[in-house]
Amino acid sequence: MFYHRPHLKKYIITCFFVVLLIFTIGSCDLGSYIEIYNLPSSGETIRYVHIKDSSGVDWGTELLEGDTIPPGSSHSFDVDPGLWDVQVEDFVGWTATHLGIPVDSDSITTIEYNGIDFN
Repeated sequence: MFYHRPHLKKYIITCFFVVLLIFTIGSCDLGSYIEIYNLPSSGETIRYVHIKDSSGVDWGTELLEGDTIPPGSSHSFDVDPGLWDVQVEDFVGWTATHLGIPVDSDSITTIEYNGIDFN
């Protein structure tokens, strides 16, 4: 006996596209990031950020471009996987440097600034 199921074709097509979407999302490169979190207890606003490859010498361009990272806030920077050095300066003039931060593929590596140094 044959039963007519007009919605079965739409259901199968929908399932196919859902599975395809899941595989597509699973294979996407999400990127690698260094996130600088300025602890609420720091009491200082970060005004300059420099990031360089650990094997490099030059700190390069200031990355906040006029923006700031107030206490209790964070800012993420897109980097390639590898080892990175980070330097920040606040409005008081404190400069803190964190060397050799390992960043993996498709990950966010968070470092915390406490107003004097990195935790």
